[in-house]
Amino acid sequence: MQPEGWGFESPPLHQFYERWSREGIPSRLSNILYYVMRLDKFLKESGIIKRRTMAQELIEKGLILLNGRETKPSARVKVGDEIKVYLPGRALLFRVMALRGKDRVVFLGELGE
Repeated sequence: MQPEGWGFESPPLHQFYERWSREGIPSRLSNILYYVMRLDKFLKESGIIKRRTMAQELIEKGLILLNGRETKPSARVKVGDEIKVYLPGRALLFRVMALRGKDRVVFLGELGE
């Protein structure tokens, strides 16, 4: 219920949920509700790769896979995704645990490839 004198009434929240279930969540809200981050930025901020430009180059060369697929640097990373990083002489596997904070990724191991 709005205080008197505001000059408008907000629609009930269930109307928004019904519309979003039909049309999808607006993009400006989806980043808030389901927080996502660009792959190249995530690799840099999590400390897997030291520089964002280096992360972009590795992704474009196909040396970093997101959920087993080649992708672009602008691909969206979300919690639960797996990232494979192919470096000279070894391949590393990480799982995204959070997009903010200290413990963003967990190292799952070195792949025998």
